[in-house]
Amino acid sequence: MATPSQYAPFVMRTNDYAPKMKGYEPIDRSQGRVYSIKGDIYYSPNCSLDIEVPPPPSQTSTPFISRDSNGKQKMWNLDIRDYFRPRWWTTHFGWLAFLDPALLSQYDALLAPLSISSIVKCNEDDPASRLQLHTIDQASWLKLEKQFVHACRALRGQYHFAAASPPNPSDFGFQSSHPYHSVMMKSLRKSQEWFSLWGALISYSIACAETLHPQPHNHRVSDRGQWMEYLASYSGPVEFTREWIDKLAASMVASFTHASRIGTFVDLREACDNPAIPDISWFCTFNIPVWYRWTQELAENTRYRMYGPTVSQLDSLLPPFSKSPSSSFTPPSPSQLDLPSATSPEPSTPLRPLFLPSPQYFSEPEPHSERATSRKEVGPSVILPGADTREMNLFFQLRDERNTRKALQEGLKERTIRENRERNPPTASAAVFLWSRTCTGEYKSTTIGKRSRAEYLDMYSRNQKRYDTFNNEWHICHLWAQENGIADDESNASDESDSDMEQEYFNTFQNAGSSPNLFDGHTLPSMGDINDMDDSDDGISLGSTEDGEILEHSEVPGERFDEFFENDIWQSPNGLDTHSVSSDDVSSTAINPLTLRANLVENEILSALNMYFGYTAPILPPFPLPSVLKHSLRKSFCRFIGIPWQYIEQAQDVFERPSVCIATHFVQRLSTGGSISSAECDLHASNPDFIGLRHRFKYLRRVQPVNGSPLYLFDFGAARSAPWILALRRASDATMLIRLDSYWNEYHLAEYLLVNGVAFHTLQPASQLQPVSLVARPSLEPMIRPDGYVFGPADYLSFRGQCRVMLDHPRGRAALMHGGYPWRIAMGIVKWEDVFRGPSGMSSNTDEMVTVNDSLYGILVDDKLSSTEMDALCGVYQWPTGFGDQVALKSWLMPDEFYQKSAINLGRWSMHSEELFRVTAGDLNHSGASTQQSSNTSRQPLSRSKWRDRARGSSPITKVQAATERASMALL
Repeated sequence: MATPSQYAPFVMRTNDYAPKMKGYEPIDRSQGRVYSIKGDIYYSPNCSLDIEVPPPPSQTSTPFISRDSNGKQKMWNLDIRDYFRPRWWTTHFGWLAFLDPALLSQYDALLAPLSISSIVKCNEDDPASRLQLHTIDQASWLKLEKQFVHACRALRGQYHFAAASPPNPSDFGFQSSHPYHSVMMKSLRKSQEWFSLWGALISYSIACAETLHPQPHNHRVSDRGQWMEYLASYSGPVEFTREWIDKLAASMVASFTHASRIGTFVDLREACDNPAIPDISWFCTFNIPVWYRWTQELAENTRYRMYGPTVSQLDSLLPPFSKSPSSSFTPPSPSQLDLPSATSPEPSTPLRPLFLPSPQYFSEPEPHSERATSRKEVGPSVILPGADTREMNLFFQLRDERNTRKALQEGLKERTIRENRERNPPTASAAVFLWSRTCTGEYKSTTIGKRSRAEYLDMYSRNQKRYDTFNNEWHICHLWAQENGIADDESNASDESDSDMEQEYFNTFQNAGSSPNLFDGHTLPSMGDINDMDDSDDGISLGSTEDGEILEHSEVPGERFDEFFENDIWQSPNGLDTHSVSSDDVSSTAINPLTLRANLVENEILSALNMYFGYTAPILPPFPLPSVLKHSLRKSFCRFIGIPWQYIEQAQDVFERPSVCIATHFVQRLSTGGSISSAECDLHASNPDFIGLRHRFKYLRRVQPVNGSPLYLFDFGAARSAPWILALRRASDATMLIRLDSYWNEYHLAEYLLVNGVAFHTLQPASQLQPVSLVARPSLEPMIRPDGYVFGPADYLSFRGQCRVMLDHPRGRAALMHGGYPWRIAMGIVKWEDVFRGPSGMSSNTDEMVTVNDSLYGILVDDKLSSTEMDALCGVYQWPTGFGDQVALKSWLMPDEFYQKSAINLGRWSMHSEELFRVTAGDLNHSGASTQQSSNTSRQPLSRSKWRDRARGSSPITKVQAATERASMALL
């Protein structure tokens, strides 16, 4: 068994200091609150949560030492939840204020290695063998630990801020073997949770780095860019790759907007005067809750008055008859107060790791557990009472309604496949989602890694699992067993196991020996040179194979790379497949495969022209029309329809067919402004299929948003099935929806738009919405690369990881409704039920909302992507040009402002769109390339000027689209 390292923190040096804002920065006190606690007045300018004043601080002890009655160090007694309440700021451990309890409750590409946990036996041939974490996972965890430790050390050495380190996650034994499954899981949980503590130290380090500048400021890059460039050039024992730095910058660790930090108590005078304590403005700038005692003396001092409570906040403590419009900042006396003292909040909700349930939910795997196979066992999920399951219940309600719609529309082939899955639910190919309580109290789903799916499905009982046959997904939640009256299997971990576990760790630390550098928890080492961990790799090995060969993380197979894009697959809704027929498939069958392909292409051409352009095929003329013979015109026509040329190249005889000849002539006349007869288009009033006569047409009306182009609303009035109103950006898209089945409601129409990647909105009255939840979001600033940098697959993977973190947010639905590349990126990440539930809430940022002043419903709003979000979803990088401070922008995908005006934008996602997307990043995520592939073979991001050139495209295509849009607008 591996021996945990002795805890020896690095500590403050004589030239260390605390970050402070320059001058006295004004602070926003609008979110502040005044507290009356045991006769004293406390104030926070940026937090209104209930708090309890912590005991006085100690500058000479550490919170990370736990000893038994014999004085022996017992690391196992340390619990992450002990740090979930604010403490007084201290020189060495003040960084605990940056702890984010929700860090592991959401997807984060930086912490993705922790989400793949596979437990194996040390000896597969021995049934009683001890258990351990798979060596590949050990390598990933240990490498991440080493990156965390040395990133903190590197930033601290560069920016000279004061901090002392906590124990390492490996000190809790994730690299050890264990006798019981429950013991193994608890060890993993403690280790995983401890990464969030190191995340707090890194977060504090980044905040210091963005404040302290030991060298003249480089105006070419931001404060954030400076520490990123320093890590990239770091020459220590750990190399920080560009992709890892991107993940760090995009993670919640480096995000200071609405993050759920613990916060701290400070003495206001010391915060203003003591160079070892950050000032109040600094805490507010980085959104760290801060509290301090407010006294009469401080209120009378003009220097501190700017940090005091406002009049209305002081009045909140007074009885109604005592409130005064006075502008005095004098705090009320305790006898005037009408509110009880602030009490400590309820016990903190256990930290919900991204990858493991809470400890009480673990149990020994059932020896003969059977996976659910009957209809009863795989049916709709149980709706559970309680506010904590509200969001989960809404998801499954919308999912069941969606599955009902699918059942009514599926064909024989789809139904046969689904019924086969229902009889024998897959465990390897099906996605697995674990529903567990987050730190906010809500139940939220997290994705289980492919290698861990079977283990999780075996870990939970039949009543705790639901298989969704329509979407090929497993959903797991321990609450479902309780709803069915079945006792939780997870509570079976015996006290004997816990005793064995503690004794095992007691022996481990007792036998580890003593170290002259061991921090004993009573007296800090002298303020001399930094007392860091040994830079050697002895204490942080990267795992080994059975043969003893060191397994570096870079040697891990490409499975994880492929798994990242497992759901990143788009299938044409019309059933066409670019790889279904090749020249090798042509054989002497009854029907030539190329003839079958030509039949499919003919049907797709006529269907697409009818659905998107209103084409109604007239009766065949008495004389044959000449076919399109020019090669370039045929290719342009295929792009217009959305079919890749390589799909039709071997079946070009389809252009000789009369129906296709007539259709191509229709498109040619549209592009040149030629005459279109009423028999050819249903936008003409005299056409037998005139859309103005269809049922849905009467519900359509046009509105003008506060900012932006007109929208076309389908207002079904009293017949509405959804709380929101469907709105389209283009008139031609609105006429397209009119052509769909008349019995479809808003949910049917929205699903059709989502399947085809058409842009739309779900407008809802603002009076029905709450303010958008203040959920932590990653930084959306462009990533930075030096001049001459050569991009590789790992850079693209880092970009996609950043997108996944950004979209794991209530506003991620805006990308799914945007169409184009944002829709394509979000397709495999954001759940469609997030769209069906309506807007995420009212945002204070007008750039994040589309707003309509409607005469019938008042103010209607919906989520929309901001310009910053669209740039982030396109993978924008800052690139120095070499001319002074000038910076160019490059991106993996075409910027949205160019895409919207280009011929590439067909208004929907097509096979041709998918081929272009695969060309953009095909060798990076669709060909099974590993992250170690030579970057010389990978496509590089393009500058804005090159994207602008590519966006110019084919003028005939844009002319046809413009003609159809004008005709649709004239009709509406």
